[in-house]
Amino acid sequence: MRRRVDAESFTQRARLAWQTPHERKRLELVTFLLVSLAAFGHIVEDYLTGDPIVRWDVSFASWLHEHSNPALVTAFKLITIAGNAAFL
Repeated sequence: MRRRVDAESFTQRARLAWQTPHERKRLELVTFLLVSLAAFGHIVEDYLTGDPIVRWDVSFASWLHEHSNPALVTAFKLITIAGNAAFL
């Protein structure tokens, strides 16, 4: 009987938490944090196990480094600055 009361009070507290904007924002932020951590963990796992996407990324980065020149570097720096929030 005690467990049922605890479950009902938890449900009521959860329902009340969604009613206040502060608590809703806190729950949204915690959910976002957990999803972000899970995504980061997945990327780390791919890196540690040497998945094909990681091997492709390393070979592509090497190719870009071999074929770079000062004009392209300057062009991409300008593109990066153009996407900056202060510039926009």
